[in-house]
Amino acid sequence: MIDRPLLACAMLFAALGLPIFGHAQLSSTKLNEETDPVAIREQWVAWATKLAEPILDALDKRELKLRMPGETMGTYAPESVYNPNPTPYMHLEALGRLLAGIAPWLELGPDDTPEGQLRGRLAEMARSAIDAATDPDSPDKMNFAVSGQSLVDASFLAQATFRAPRELWEKLEPRIQANLVARLKETRQRPFPRSGNHQLFAAFVELALARGGEPRDDSRLMPALENFRKWYLGDGTYGDGPQLRWDYYNSYVIQPMLLGILDEVAPESEALRQFQREAHAIAQRYAAVQERLIAPDGSFPAVGRSITYRAGALQTLADIVLRRELPKPQVIPVPDDPARAFRRIAGVTPAAARTALTRAIRRTLEAPGTFDEEGWLRLGLAGHQPSLAESYINTGSLYLCSVALLPLGLPPSDPFWSDPHSPTSWERTWNGEDDVWTDRALYNLPAPESPLDVAIRSARWQLAQANDTAELLRWHHAAFWIGMTELADTDGAPADIGEAVLQMGRSSSWRATGDLLHADSEAITQAYLWMARNGEGEKAIKPTIALFEQLLAEQPRGPIADLKQGSPGGVWTWCDALFMAPPAMLQLSRQTGDMRYRDHALREWWTTTDFLYDPVEKLYFRDKRFFEQRDGQGNKMFWSRGNGWVFAAMARSLPLLDANGPDAKRMRTVFVEMAERLIELQKEDGYWAPSLLSAEGSPPETSGTGFFTYGLAWGINAGLLDRERFEPAMRKGWSALKRAVEPDGKLGYVQKISASPTLVTRGETHYYGVGALLMAASEITKLDASKQ
Repeated sequence: MIDRPLLACAMLFAALGLPIFGHAQLSSTKLNEETDPVAIREQWVAWATKLAEPILDALDKRELKLRMPGETMGTYAPESVYNPNPTPYMHLEALGRLLAGIAPWLELGPDDTPEGQLRGRLAEMARSAIDAATDPDSPDKMNFAVSGQSLVDASFLAQATFRAPRELWEKLEPRIQANLVARLKETRQRPFPRSGNHQLFAAFVELALARGGEPRDDSRLMPALENFRKWYLGDGTYGDGPQLRWDYYNSYVIQPMLLGILDEVAPESEALRQFQREAHAIAQRYAAVQERLIAPDGSFPAVGRSITYRAGALQTLADIVLRRELPKPQVIPVPDDPARAFRRIAGVTPAAARTALTRAIRRTLEAPGTFDEEGWLRLGLAGHQPSLAESYINTGSLYLCSVALLPLGLPPSDPFWSDPHSPTSWERTWNGEDDVWTDRALYNLPAPESPLDVAIRSARWQLAQANDTAELLRWHHAAFWIGMTELADTDGAPADIGEAVLQMGRSSSWRATGDLLHADSEAITQAYLWMARNGEGEKAIKPTIALFEQLLAEQPRGPIADLKQGSPGGVWTWCDALFMAPPAMLQLSRQTGDMRYRDHALREWWTTTDFLYDPVEKLYFRDKRFFEQRDGQGNKMFWSRGNGWVFAAMARSLPLLDANGPDAKRMRTVFVEMAERLIELQKEDGYWAPSLLSAEGSPPETSGTGFFTYGLAWGINAGLLDRERFEPAMRKGWSALKRAVEPDGKLGYVQKISASPTLVTRGETHYYGVGALLMAASEITKLDASKQ
């Protein structure tokens, strides 16, 4: 079993605030992968601690340059061997590479568990190490400009801060942040590299500089992406330049760096977002191959240069594990092969990846001679083998082995750590199992996605976040379910979309929640009415009828101007309410033949419009509080999402009105003049600003943009908006939404729950934003079908 005393002591010392390290040695006893996944994580923590020990302890005391050995192949070779002096850059190598590997683990943050306390203490020491490395007055100040190698390891350090943005960037004191940016800026003294993988190092540094407030130099970033897209050679492998090389640089550098860069820049254009999709498919294939290369004893082919980076050769597999993107088994129809109905393609289970990586790390870190007496790594792959090292490799270089530990950034509850043992692909094949699925080359990269493809991916991601759909009934959930009904009604949508909506209704017994006289609580009934039309029948509509009967029976509460904004009841004092209740009441009249619901909805719609609509700006105030308010740029404050609610509500309501009646005519007029104003206000990047009149300096925002894009697409489909005039704005809006969808389907840049424009961040997502995206995608799909 593992050397528990090392880990226990480290965790105890961390809890007591004592020095963590004591030069303990790792056990070389084989782990029991089959029965003790918990022990495996403890061993990984011990490995991370062992690697961090000499570097962080020395930098904490600002003694790294005094303590760290500089072993190279020349240490043992004749004088005739080329042996450049590694001293100017080896300390930066050690720090950057170590942190690049353990950063995701540190990003989990401290907690009350022994591991969490250890992690918190190590994160503190890592921040102290960055301070020591970048402080101009530190004896351990590192050289970021001495050579091309300094650029390499400045980039690994930058990568670490992106892998742990909170622990290794946001928690840095402003002084340390400024010092780090200044040191990274020194790398610009080196020209943009001509060689293959070095271009990615310059690119990653530019991302870090931009985050730190420096203007981004795209001449040091975009060419790297353009070149590596051209240098893809097929079946999950890039060239290091135009040529194929039998080494692990696709894993040491190329694929993890590419994925990290694309994580940051993909939202900037559809082309970059598409490259990101391709790069993820390529990395998944490469990771699957890597898992197959690892033998039961932990060995893997020792080919190519830099093999002394040990299990760092498996970084792409580790990164795909961390991203939870291991390839899943597939059953692919073979229509042209009458002998077979399908082909089964193997995937990689989290438990199999855990076993394979554990064996490889153990084989390379626990071999005798791997560490010296002071705990520093020594040259070699399986022990001390200095003759395996190239001339550019030194003690600091070896710490790239830490990147095999990236999955420590997954919590203990993740299937990678909690699933029971699963044999590796190697074992299943060579043990003669008769149900081993075939390996398959990556023949084709992902094609550009249609709006329907994007919507399905985003919908499934959002559904996967829900533990109990019966609890997702509030207004912010209702917008998602409404989007799901639009998607389910779209040609080509898979059956599971509509079934998810139906299941939600059954789970909730088709009932609303909260204050039933409040419009926000009534929004979910729009989904229930769809269910009644799609197989659920009378049982799905009865609770909605009862709810609106209660609303109609309520006594008027007074003129709208006298009511507090957001008041419950049948008078709607805030513009969002026009999306929540009126479309449901109009649909209820359509389905029951009882026009009382329609009459109430239209009467109060115009009451709200007369009160909140600005006929000059052709936009809606959110509520009466905003009549005199001005935003930070001195403009009237018209909230993007609030106007999006109304614009989408008109698109949902107009089909339910008598097309020749006065209400439809008036609503069409408002809709068209609002559409005209919206295309004037759209930003060049396709988004609408959170405060519609103040585009300058505003962030992307997808909820308002989603509703506007939906409304424009609907208006074109309905013949209300001239296609030639309005389609370009609609397409720009869709492009903006598409760029905001991450590879896993998560929609970003959704402004949080609010009543006015607020700060928006890339990582912010909410159900209503996804609902808007689904509605937009569905309507665009119909428009595209009409073209054909």
